[in-house]
Formats: sequence, structure tokens, C-alpha cells
Amino acid sequence: MKFNFQNAKKYSVLKEQENYIVEETFLADYKAPPSERHLQCLWFDSKFRPQNIKTLSGEPVEIINPGNWNLEAGPDFLGATLLVGREKRRISGDVEIHTIANDWNAHKHSENPLYKNVIAHVFYNQPRDLAKLPTKDMVNISLKKSISDMNEFFFDKIDTTSYPRPVFPNNPSPCSKILSQWSQEKVTDFLEAAGEERLRLKTIRIASGILETNSDQILYEEIMGAMGYKHNSAAFKILANRLPLHLLKELSANSPAVAYAILLGVSGLLPSETSGTTEETALFIRTIWDNWWKHENELHDLKMSKDSWNFAFVRPQNHPERRLAAIAYLFCSENISAKILKNYEDDPKKWFKQTIKDLTQTPEITFWENYFSFYGEKKKYSAKMVGSQRASSIIINVITPWLAAQKKDIRESIALIPKEQTNSIITNTAYMLFGHDHNPALYNTALKQQGILQIYYDFCAKNIPSCTNCPLSQKLTIKN
Repeated sequence: MKFNFQNAKKYSVLKEQENYIVEETFLADYKAPPSERHLQCLWFDSKFRPQNIKTLSGEPVEIINPGNWNLEAGPDFLGATLLVGREKRRISGDVEIHTIANDWNAHKHSENPLYKNVIAHVFYNQPRDLAKLPTKDMVNISLKKSISDMNEFFFDKIDTTSYPRPVFPNNPSPCSKILSQWSQEKVTDFLEAAGEERLRLKTIRIASGILETNSDQILYEEIMGAMGYKHNSAAFKILANRLPLHLLKELSANSPAVAYAILLGVSGLLPSETSGTTEETALFIRTIWDNWWKHENELHDLKMSKDSWNFAFVRPQNHPERRLAAIAYLFCSENISAKILKNYEDDPKKWFKQTIKDLTQTPEITFWENYFSFYGEKKKYSAKMVGSQRASSIIINVITPWLAAQKKDIRESIALIPKEQTNSIITNTAYMLFGHDHNPALYNTALKQQGILQIYYDFCAKNIPSCTNCPLSQKLTIKN
């Protein structure tokens, strides 16, 4: 299966692992791997770490201490302590994390003295050829099965940006010295190649999901996740799995009002029947209950706890109750996936402009246009349930790779998609790459922003504070 991201190869050769990831390897396994950064966070934080971790030989592993997160050259974690086997033999030393088991050999760690104290090689996949793995003085641990056994776990639950990461040094950084000598065209090509690599990896993951279920369900799950931002993304995806699209459409008979009641009921966010600070709110809640009670008994076992949702630091306009109203309209009125495909077929270069309108126009549930909660007063101004910024983010992060996963050639449009709202990672990484006085026009499209994010996670997030040993500047010198 080809995903039409040929430009991504220009960037992927800069990565530390050197080898270009082949899509078919993961699609054949029906599961795209998480990023190495996600695995590091999972290993580090017992809140996310699975309990039934075992070595490839089947020995149970108990983690007494995951080790200290290493921001310098060498293994990912230093000074870890594990209990291995039924006899619980105690081993202490360093831990190296990889997405793919063979990366140990690809990175030539056995030849590097910094890795001589590694006692555990941890990776995601389940390798077929065990003979190629290092076994002397270390255990090999695949996390794939133990992660899949976790109930309703999604990597979206992990905010990778909140874990130890380097402090960006004062400019000029080694990369900025090199990139300042490049033409704008060359910089653009570099960022767009990195952006295509990021979209290519997203496409692999989405294509894997489509093989497991179907394209409509995966679009539903991914848009649900995108509606939650980082605070509630996992909760939205849990809801999408508990209440799959085909069931939602069947029970609601494609009525957005009924679908909204079902979504609220299963999410655990439906207020009591007697709630409502205004007469209009009370009437709206009673109407929701009129639609919900008919399905409450059959869906009772699917209900989530309200504690599953995070309201801290979430702006009222982005509260999940409002987002779920938009989901109900998008998926249970006109079929949003069919509309997206039609937009693409009508004009492959401009499909995203019409798609932004389709995502932001949700007219059938009007209550939320002037309310931001069930308990607040009606506002004199209105706000859409999905704003244009959120719609742009959904288009670049979800819909574009979703189209590519269905063999749509999106090369003509991806460089034209408008940018998302800039976040701190994009801003700080751009400072590192281009200097504090750079022109933000250097990353004025969504694809270039995606490129900066990919560079951050591949290089900057792993780098020591001084950038001294970062391989990117060396590779850029060769590329130059």
C-alpha cells in the first residue's frame, strides 16, 4: 500500500535510526507502533505503565524503579531496578527504549560503551527473529501485548510534552547557524518533507485502524479524539469505542437530537432531569432526557463515569458537552465522511475549504450557540461548537491522513492547507531552528508546522540542553 508521501523520504534519512520505515511491516500486523517518546513516558510513569509486563521468554517483570530519565547521550533511563522471574531475581542498571526491537542493532548499541550497563531492552513490537536480539546480561521486553491487555488505554492519555525535556539554549544553536545559510526554498522543502513524514506516520496508524474496523468508524474515533484536545482526547476515544458509530446511528435513527442524548447518557455527562439555571436550559435538559430514557437500560453497562472527564484548564467553549453536540450533528445528519469525499472529488486542491465549513456549521442543535454550560446564563454573543481553528487542526491531523489511507492522492493540497494555532512546541522549536528573530512566515502552512513538530519529537525532545550531541546539525551539514 502506497501513501503518496514520497517527499517524506528526504527527511526520514536524517533520523537517527537511518532505516526508512516500510508501511507494509506494520499494516500486516494491523497495528502501527506508538512513538518512542510515548513508550518512554509510559515506562517512566506508573500511572500508564501496564502491570503484566513480561520478557520475551515469558518471565514476569516487576519494576521497582524505572530509572532516571537521561537527557544526555546513552540509554534512555539510568539506574533502574527490576525484579525478573517467579524467583524475583533483582537486576539493576540502565534501560533502553525502542519502538522496533531491531533498532538496537540498527543503532549499533552493542558497540557503544555508553550502553554497557543496559539490563533491559524495551520495545513495542513482537519480533519474529529472536536470535538477532541481544541477550547477554540483559532482558528483552515487548510491551505490545501488555499494552493491548490494558482496559480502554489510548496513547492519547499521555501528554508527552509534560515529561522531562531539554531547556532550549540561547541562540544561535548549531542548527540555526546552518539553516540561516539556506535559501527560503530549501528551508521550505526541508520543513515540508518533515511534515509529510509526520502525516505518513499518521496515515499508517489510521490505515491500520481501517483494516481492523472500517473507514467511517475510524474517522469517528479520530474526530472524537481531536474534539477533546489533550485534556479529554482519551475520554472521547473511549466513548467512541464504547458507542461505535454504527450503534449510535442505529439507535438514533440518524437523528442528531437523539444521538446527542445517547452520547451524553453514555459519557456520564448528562445532568439530572431537574437541572437548569434558566427556563430554556431546563426545557433543553428535559428534551434530552425524553430521548435518553428510551435507551438507558440497554446502554447502562456502557456508561462512563463523569470522573473520566477533565474540566480543569478547559475553556467553557471547549467543554465536552458542547463538542458532543457537534459530533451528533456531524455523524447523524448528513454523513460527514461522504461529504468529505465529495469535497475532495469536486476539487482536490481546495476540498479543505468546504470541509472547514462542514465542520463548523452544526445548525440542528442550536442551544449551544449562546450557552457554554448547562449551569450558566445565556450569553449575548454566540460561539460555534467547532471553531475554524479546531476545524483546521482536524483537517491536517485527522482528515488528511484519513484520505491518504484510502489511497487518495493528497499531494496537490497538503501544502495549501491553512496553519493551525501555534503552540509552545512549535514556537520554541522554530527559535531553535531559525533563531529568535526569524520570520514566522517560514512556517505559515499546516504542513510546515507539522514538519516542525516532527523535528521536535525526532531530535529536540531527545536532545541535551546544550544541543552539543544532537545529530541533526551534523546531518544538515552533510545535506547542505
